[in-house]
Amino acid sequence: MINMGTVWGNQVLVAFSQHLHQCLTRELGENNFELYRYGGEEFVVTIKTLKEKSMEALFDILQTSISNVDIASLDQKLSFSAGIAYLANHDFDPVKTFDIADKLLYVAKTSGREQTRIEVENIL
Repeated sequence: MINMGTVWGNQVLVAFSQHLHQCLTRELGENNFELYRYGGEEFVVTIKTLKEKSMEALFDILQTSISNVDIASLDQKLSFSAGIAYLANHDFDPVKTFDIADKLLYVAKTSGREQTRIEVENIL
């Protein structure tokens, strides 16, 4: 027996990830980021460099773009919450950086829909 909720959920995740990838490519360039699915509904994006916009501006663009994705029979718009950490802030340790981003994501999720929490970037 096929679980239609799972099938529908997978279709939404595919549409979300494809649209996110297209938007990141448009905003950052084709080889300037990596996008990974991490767990059920979580994704990880690593960004090499931001050129002419802030992280906050980029994620505002992503939120707006995702909210405009039209999926038939979906009674609400797509959105996401994000936690953002900077590798340089954590001695270039990806595990520490991921842990901080995950904690920021948790804060964002508990704050409501369409939330982004960004770590302060230590500029040396």
